[in-house]
Amino acid sequence: MKLLTLFSLLLAVSAMSFGADASHNAFFPDAPPVPAGAKVTVEFDRAEYFLGETVYASFIIENTGAEPFQIFLGSDYSGSMRADRFRVTATDEAGHEAADPFPNAGSMGGLGFEPTIKPGEKHTEKVPVLHYRRFDHPGRYTVRISHDLGWNQSGRPYPVGEATITFREPDAAQAEQIVARMENSRGASDEPPDFSVLRLPIFLAPLQRRAETGDTKALEGLGSVESREATEVLIRLAKGRKKKFALQAALTLNARLPDPEFDKKLPRRGMFVDAGMESRNRLATVAWDEPFSPGVRTLAVQFLADKDQPSVECGAFMIEAIGTPKEAPAVEAAITRALGATRIVRDRPDSDILRAPEPLPELFRAMQMLHQRGYEIEPNSKGKAQACASFEWLAGQPGPRTAEWEKAFALFRGDESCVVREAALRSIPQPIPEKYIPAVMKGLTDRDCGVARAACEVAGKSGDPRFVKPLLEIIATGSHEWLLREASSAAYALNSRYEMYAAWVARMADHGMLSLSFDGLQEVVADHPKGWSGQTELPQSELLALQHAWQNFLAKHEQELRDGRQFQVGGPELTPELYGQARRFTLPDGKEWPPQPESAADKR
Repeated sequence: MKLLTLFSLLLAVSAMSFGADASHNAFFPDAPPVPAGAKVTVEFDRAEYFLGETVYASFIIENTGAEPFQIFLGSDYSGSMRADRFRVTATDEAGHEAADPFPNAGSMGGLGFEPTIKPGEKHTEKVPVLHYRRFDHPGRYTVRISHDLGWNQSGRPYPVGEATITFREPDAAQAEQIVARMENSRGASDEPPDFSVLRLPIFLAPLQRRAETGDTKALEGLGSVESREATEVLIRLAKGRKKKFALQAALTLNARLPDPEFDKKLPRRGMFVDAGMESRNRLATVAWDEPFSPGVRTLAVQFLADKDQPSVECGAFMIEAIGTPKEAPAVEAAITRALGATRIVRDRPDSDILRAPEPLPELFRAMQMLHQRGYEIEPNSKGKAQACASFEWLAGQPGPRTAEWEKAFALFRGDESCVVREAALRSIPQPIPEKYIPAVMKGLTDRDCGVARAACEVAGKSGDPRFVKPLLEIIATGSHEWLLREASSAAYALNSRYEMYAAWVARMADHGMLSLSFDGLQEVVADHPKGWSGQTELPQSELLALQHAWQNFLAKHEQELRDGRQFQVGGPELTPELYGQARRFTLPDGKEWPPQPESAADKR
């Protein structure tokens, strides 16, 4: 099994997330060429299907040559709607290409495997075609499927399999039969039925009947039906008495609400693009109508009043999508309850400090949208939820600040809630007014790593060199990865590169700090390599040797580093002794550095 380094994996994810072209280059820079005997065919179980039926294609790799070869599959599905290294196209008889239902799809890797195919043997993979192409109209289509298979196409192109398939439109009786067959074949493991592709309105009636009995698979199918009538049914189901199923119905309903993220009114929830964004946007366009809003807002208030996290998040998203300032008190009450659980200290290396504890992030997004729609917090309000929301609104905004903000900041900057302290720090304007420098200094020494990280962000943007010393102290003594990374970025932004490099070299031999130390030293390197691999668990003697080599490097090139010079991997200054077994870089030309030492056989 091949394992991707983190850096290589992120590059691969970027290529997939942001639309690698149809040639889909090899997954690995050192991939072998396409073997001479590699042949691919595509087969379907039937020549005709109804629109909405689950369709799997057999992707068959055959070795027609005289030598065995390996293929590499996988490492492309985690967090995605499909295995992203397959390339699937479908063209109708008029030459029109079927659309990609998930154009933003991109994975975060996953396990891979490398079967060997001997001469005359075949290997088959099942490909769920409707996760790659959307068939909206009946007719005859030519389907083509390819995969890089762990090879590069410098000599030969990737083999492509092709087959034709015909889709017919079902009537009501046939739609009932299709749903019944899917219902009866749920235990299938090789080709499980896919209720998410039942998009045609003709499937509404059979799915509704089953969903009204509590069938969760039918509910999934109902959530894919592209009609306003399906939306009405989901709203009714979300009002049901069975709490668990009502919540599932509400969450299914949420997938067709007009998410502010569609219009970039709010930032993404994470670093990766939502693979289902396009299909949700389409549902909101064709299946949502403004007259539904009052009833859904009433539902939202009910969910916000619940005690369990999923219900609160569900209600928060409803308000985020279609709420009005009238619902603000319900959101604020939910924030107040959620803040009660944040009187904690996140001081462990594994503490989650990248976002506030759930359900607060979705509640803050709801408040952000209500603010955009005209909601303002009353002057002189002393509520913690209102203050925290206003701090969130002001994060990153230029000054000056109002007298109301100054009062709120003075009241809550030392609050027992780590989330409130964090939000207060981020609301400080840039450049930082002199009277608030001590608050940021205190934040840098906060026991809560999330609060200290927020202070690092504020300090790094300030341009104020007074923050350098406490930032270097965090690097010298901290143990939380994301706090250390933020302190490192802030010190670099404040033009204390050399001091930051020295701080990381000083930690290089500390337990568990080698990889972070090399990350902190990455800006020494010019023209960042394509990826790296290496060992991080090394004997103490090797760690000390690496540390000593870097201490000598810093001493020799101090002035150049202070002037901002970077050095080339493979150049005379960056010697193999600086990296040992800890780093082996993949260069843009595909070669590795440091090169592998020659074996005795090679020398002969």
